Parts: sequence; C-alpha cells; structure tokens
Amino acid sequence: MSARILLAQLHAAHSSTENLEKITEVVRKAGQNGAQMVVFPEYMMSYPAEKGGRAERQPLFGPFAESLRILAREYGMWLVCGMTERPDEPYSLPYNTILVIDSAGGLAAAHRKTHLYDAFQWQESKDYRAGWTPFVPVETPWGRMGLACCYELRFPEIFTRQMCDFFIVPAAWSRGPHKLLHWRTLLAARAIENGVPVLGCTQTSPKVFTGGTAAFAPTGECLGSLDETEDVLEISLDLTQNDQTTRQNRRPELYTPKNNHPT
Repeated sequence: MSARILLAQLHAAHSSTENLEKITEVVRKAGQNGAQMVVFPEYMMSYPAEKGGRAERQPLFGPFAESLRILAREYGMWLVCGMTERPDEPYSLPYNTILVIDSAGGLAAAHRKTHLYDAFQWQESKDYRAGWTPFVPVETPWGRMGLACCYELRFPEIFTRQMCDFFIVPAAWSRGPHKLLHWRTLLAARAIENGVPVLGCTQTSPKVFTGGTAAFAPTGECLGSLDETEDVLEISLDLTQNDQTTRQNRRPELYTPKNNHPT
C-alpha cells in the first residue's frame, strides 16, 4: 500500500504560537491536496535557545501537543513533529522529543532523543537531557514505521534493530564542512542497509541548519530533495521495492564483542 507523505522543511521561531501557525497552514494545504502524513523537523515547537537563553518548553500533553492532535483529527492525517518537552522534575533539562500522532488524533509515540549531538563543536547535552528508551516502531495503515532523530542517523544499530518498513528522520542538521554530504549519504546508506525507504526532514536556518530535506528508496535512489529554502517535498511512499535480504542475512551474535575468544 502506498501513502502520500509531505516533508515540511521550515525554519522554526522561538515562539510555539508562531510555529503552530506555520504548522497549521502547512497541514491545511496538505489536507486539501490529499496528503496522508506530514513530517516536520526536530525543534519545531521552539527554536533552540541562544547562548545563555532558554528554549520554550511544554509538557508532553501541553497545549502544543494538544493542538497537533486536534489538527491531525480535523484533517484525518498522521503528523510527526519535534517539540521541547518539559519533564516532571522541576529545574531539570528538557527532552528533545519527536511526537507521532495518528489520524484520529491519538499519540502513537513520543520519542525522546537518545543520542544528543555532542560533536562537531556542538554540545546539545548542555541544554537537553537524553532519553533512555529506543523507539518502538509504530503500525501505520501503510506499514511499520521506524524513526530516528537527527544525530541518531549516524548510529546504524538504531535502525537495524527496529525491523520496520520505512523510516522517518526529523532533524535540525547543523551546517559545517561536508555536513550536507554527510546528511544525504547517511540517509541513503540507512535505506540501502535496511532495504526500506528513509525520509529525512530537516530545518533550514541561515548559518545554522543546512536544509536539504531528502528521501531515498531502498536502492539508494533519491526520490526527491529540497535546497536551503523553506519548502515542502511530497513523496509517494512505495514499499514494493523493499528488500529483506540483508536483514535476513544478519548475524548479530557476531557483532557483540565477547571476552571468551577461541584460541
């Protein structure tokens, strides 16, 4: 079964209210054009704080998430969107969370990013806390959906363990030497390794985030991509090319180091 999925490459503001207006407009147009799922980037609820500042944060069932659930129910479509989640413990760092909302407005999943971006002169762990629970694939009308958030794209183990039919990767991929090349190469590699489509939706922001939203077939073929401007990319998800050969040939018992090596 195929699905029409819209990847919305946007530049988030600091205000969740302003971002929700942007999201609503995209969803409204997507609904009119028959989209069945809309994917938004990481950090879409509130742009990361500037130095010394603090990004807006909300609880998992706060007004931002509730507004997304109402939108999903109204337009009968799935939504994937990043938010800054305020934890229950006071004075704690927030989670960098990706929401998956089904077409009935139910919260199908909330993934708290497990691998924070402490690399390439960034230190995400100064402003966010890491989640500890791997993403559990979600059953959709089109197949089993896996998910990874931004920097998690660099860890193939996250993908191989999910055993899904397609992957969504919301991101805010930072600029830097060769970074756009890394983004697209890794998306293609995860598609080829797992034999399933991989759809990556990233923020765009001058001097900060790359843009370059793109989707790849299991063959590694690019199904579509965007440049650096705010735009949307529609992908017709086709699972008929999925190839389970590599998955079936894996021998995970060989990939875990053991102390009792034969002599």
